Amino acid sequence: MYRAPTEQRRRLCAQFAGWGIPTAKALIQVHAALPDIPLIASGGLRSGIDLAKVLALGADLGGLAGPFLKAADVSAQAWLTWPPR
Repeated sequence: MYRAPTEQRRRLCAQFAGWGIPTAKALIQVHAALPDIPLIASGGLRSGIDLAKVLALGADLGGLAGPFLKAADVSAQAWLTWPPR
């Protein structure tokens, strides 16, 4: 909310604060309810640490694309050398 450029946008953002189910909680609940189905975690993963966390919480696979797409938007070389050193 603090990054919203106008007061109107800040109020709009405030309406969504605390909205949704945190990824960790969702993974635990789905894995408990449906332990025999493959579980794929995706969205919001930014690093190998995030991937390790979702796997530890019961996911069978994890997907991350955001960091690669951001690097590719800079240049092909930035994508090839991701993660930045």
